[in-house]
Formats: sequence, structure tokens, C-alpha cells
Amino acid sequence: MNTNRDEYLHLIQAAKKCQLVFIKQDTAQFESAATSLIASYQQCKSALPNVEWLTLNLFDSQLDYFSNLLLKQVAISSRINSQLSYQPSASNSNNLASLLVLFALFPVIVTAKKQPSEIPLLKKHLSSASTKAFVIGKHIKLSDQDSLKLLSQIARKNRYHCTNQFSQTTVLLCVNSNLLAHLGLFQPISNINSALSKQLASCRFSAIHNPWLANFLPEFLPLVSISTLTGSVAIDKNKRKLLLVEYQNIEGSNNGQWLCLSLSEKLSEQLEYINAADLRVLAPQQKISVSKLLSHLSSNTENKTSTQTKCSDNNTALKYQAPDEWRTIAQTLLLNNADKLANTLNKPGLPEQYKTNLLQYASELSRENVAITDVKHAINLLGIERVYPITLTSALKARAAEFRYNSSDLIQYKSELFCQLVSGHTKVTAAHRSITSPEFMSVVSRLIFLALMSIPKANFAAASQTNINHDSNTSKQSPIALHQLYKLSNATTWYKITIALAQKWYLPNYHQSLIKAFFKPLLANSDIVQHSDTKNKNREKHVEEVKILQQASLIFSELTQSNSVSPTYLMQSAETTSSTIDNLLQATDKREANHDFLKQLHLYTPLC
Repeated sequence: MNTNRDEYLHLIQAAKKCQLVFIKQDTAQFESAATSLIASYQQCKSALPNVEWLTLNLFDSQLDYFSNLLLKQVAISSRINSQLSYQPSASNSNNLASLLVLFALFPVIVTAKKQPSEIPLLKKHLSSASTKAFVIGKHIKLSDQDSLKLLSQIARKNRYHCTNQFSQTTVLLCVNSNLLAHLGLFQPISNINSALSKQLASCRFSAIHNPWLANFLPEFLPLVSISTLTGSVAIDKNKRKLLLVEYQNIEGSNNGQWLCLSLSEKLSEQLEYINAADLRVLAPQQKISVSKLLSHLSSNTENKTSTQTKCSDNNTALKYQAPDEWRTIAQTLLLNNADKLANTLNKPGLPEQYKTNLLQYASELSRENVAITDVKHAINLLGIERVYPITLTSALKARAAEFRYNSSDLIQYKSELFCQLVSGHTKVTAAHRSITSPEFMSVVSRLIFLALMSIPKANFAAASQTNINHDSNTSKQSPIALHQLYKLSNATTWYKITIALAQKWYLPNYHQSLIKAFFKPLLANSDIVQHSDTKNKNREKHVEEVKILQQASLIFSELTQSNSVSPTYLMQSAETTSSTIDNLLQATDKREANHDFLKQLHLYTPLC
């Protein structure tokens, strides 16, 4: 237990040191002090999971107001980034960006806290906070380039300020939540949940303007659920004592219970449960010794943060490999039994995404234009042979969404664009040629692209906004391979990862052989694999499908590196994008015609 106490003492010292740097506006020491505070908080949270719950809901009496404010900023940012499944390195970059915005505002925050009449002055400085933060970061040559790039986009000092919208929104949401909850800029707010709720209920209710917030409300709204983010300080109406409470869902109960820690002088050794009806009122945050509370909390107490998804910076080959439950689903799918498949997808405990996406897909194809709500009905409507690729596509999307980092929204957009190109081309080709399972073509294209994005060098190149120019004569002779587009000298690693992913996701042998046929010309000078299944018969089977993948690669390259594309808009709607792709595919197979058509496009930015 002493080790755990030492971790919290280190956190206290890091907060105090950071506060001095912020008060003195010591730019030379900012990055070291801020990164030390972030690292100390992460270490302390690992040793004492309850520290997050307490930090978010109480002011530590061992720290002054400004140290508490900085500590809360780190806690808020860490919690929200964790809830949104950011990778640890990306979470730290976002956290550092949040602290730098706070650093830029700190002189007026200190003035406004000491003299409440100066709060209007603080409000005036909010509009320029992000710009000032970027200028400071650039001046001190911030070593965390992700933070600096993000701040340049928030400040609109980057020509690609329309990219990274989700990360920009996350940073501003974290800073605004802290300012609104603890500075009383507009009206009293009792806790972080209230501050989040106010922002999401009205996008205009923000300290610092958050221009992209409305675009991502569906993803941010779960944060304000009372069971996902923080607890609250409340008064027990029966015993008339302060309680730190956290909602606990109870199966079969509409009200649930509150997990409570008494804040009275006689601290309870264990947490207790009371009914929600016994809580009288929520109270403002209290100033109490957090270290004293921590000493009374059992180390075995189950804490909500321990159940959160653990993200890691896993850039290894199989970071997009199948989750544990996929094997059961795949085995059931391969049985071609609609009843057993329906039972599996309806099984309690299985993620809802599989069933939800299948029902949505079936509803879109229903001639009666009504929502399909029964899984077996959806299976019969689609045909069981189509259910496998449809379900696999939703699983791959969900798996890719788990890895969130700065520019991940750009990577996901590119992935969707490539898959749409393949799907659109397949529909056009299938109208007059034999193509086996167009849905599986979408699966194959997604696996190919995710495998490429598993390679750190390719992922970095895809996330940057630098146009890559190729020799036009060479481009006319053959499609630009995706690995060349993203600066890989050969396709060897890409091939190995794609095959490994295909096996992990139990892709049928026919489509695994399609992947090998696609890679064969890319591996012409490599002897890493013997294509034993690419005899003349198999080559004839895959010739049209390989052409589709190659043509999609060519058009994708055109779209992502065309200098004629305006960097004004972030993203088109799905309908507009689909229409653009259909027109492009039906125009002609010649590159020159594609280029002429591209001049009329207005995609959100040069994608590469």
C-alpha cells in the first residue's frame, strides 16, 4: 500500500510543479512539466484505479485551486480519450494539446479567479486561446508533433485544418468541460457530466468555440450517460450526509443503485449501496483530502475504469485480427443453417453490432421499404450465403474503429472510399459479367486496405497531407499499387499481413486465393510465396475480380493525389460520394477520362 501512496505523492508533486510553470508562464519548462504530470497520473491510475473517480469529483485539499484545475484537466482528458478508445500515445498528445490551450489562458484564469469581476475579460480571450497555444507550441518547438499539428488545425493555421475533425473536437470538448465545470463562466455547473451535457445539448454552449462538434454528436452523446464517465457528490436524505456516488446498473431494475462512499468524518471501510430514491440532491464538488479517502478504499473494490477497453499502441501485423467471439460466429455461418445462425446472433452477451448491421442491411434492400426487426427474417431475405460477408464487414468496421488516433478519421475515410470504389466497380461489372458474391469483394478490399494500414510507414504516409507525384507516363501504363502510393518499396510485408488477417477472420479459401492472385503481379520479383493455387483454372476464376481491385486502386490513387481537388470540404455525404463514384466508374476505363472527371470533383481535401 505504501507504494500506492508514493504514486499519489508523486502525482501531487507533479501537479504542484506544473502549476508553478503555468503561473510563471515558463515556456522552456512547459513540455517537461506537462508530460511529467500526464505520466504521473497514468502511473497513479494504474496503481490506484479509484484515483480517477475521486479526482474527477473532488478538489484535493492538499493542492491549491490552480493545481487542482490542472490535475482535473489531465483526468478529464484521459477519461474522455479512454472512453473514445484512443490509442495511449494519441491520448497523451491530445492531453498535451489540452494543457497547452490551458497554459495560454492561465494568466487570465488566475486574474478571473482572484477577481470574479474580470470573468468577462477571460471570455474575450477564449476566442484566441487556440491560436495563442499554437504560437507558443511553435515557439518552444514542441517535440510532440501530433500535438503541434492538432493545435495548428484547431487554430486554422494549417491548410488542412478540415482534417482531424474528431481529434480537434475531442481536445476542445475536454478543455471546455474543465472551464465550464470549474470557472463558472456562464452559470454554476456541479460536475463534469453537467458540463458535457450542456455542450452536447447546445453546441453553442462552449467556452472555446468547437466548430465540428455537431458532426460527431452520436459518438459523443454516450459520454454524458450517468454510468459512463464520472460520479457525483450527493446528499443522502435519510442520514443527511455527503456521499460520493457512482451509478451502478442492475439487471432487471429501472432505477439501479448508487455505489457510495461516505464523505463524513467517520469514513466507511467499504463502499455501500443505496437506492437512487434515497438521494436528495446533487451537491457541488467538495474540498477533501483525496489521499485520506484512497487509504480507506479497498484495493479489491471493483472500479468502472477497470472495465474500460484497454487500448495499446499495437502497430504489429495483426492489430486488426478477429475478436474472440468471431470464431463461434464464423463456424455457425459456415453451417449454412438459418436457425442456428439466428440463435447465435441473438445470443446474450454477443456485441449488438452483428445483429444491428445485418438488420439494417436487410431493411435497406427490402422491397416493402419497412424496417426488418427479426434476424431470421433478415437471413431469409438476404440469403444465408450473403450473411457471412455482410456480418464480416460490420465486424471489420467495428475492429478498425477500436484503434483511434490523430488522423484515424482520415484513415477510416480512405478505407471506406477504397471499399466503395471496389463495391461500385463490382456492381457495374456484375451487370454484364459473372462475379461471385459482390459482398465478398467488399470484404476482400477492406482486408487488403486494413492490412496496409497495419504497416506503420504506410499508415503515417496515408495520414499525412502531402501530395505524392508519380511519373505520368508510368501511371498510364499500369495502375499505381497502393503500397507504392504509401511509400513502401515492395508488397512483401503487405501480402503477409493480408493473408494472416484473412486466415484469422476465416475467409473462405476461394477468396484467400483471390487475395493471392491480386498480389501475384506485385510480388513478381519475390520468391516469398509459392502460389500453388494459381493454376490456369484459378487464374481464369479471378481475372475479373483482380481487374476490379486493380482499377479501384488506380481510381483511388487519382482521387487521393489529384492536385485539382479542392482542400475546402471535409467529407461529402455518403449519397454524394456514391453518386460521384458511380459516375466515375461508368465514364470510361481510360485514365485521361478519369482525370478530366476528377477536375469536377470537390472532395474534402487531397486525401494523401
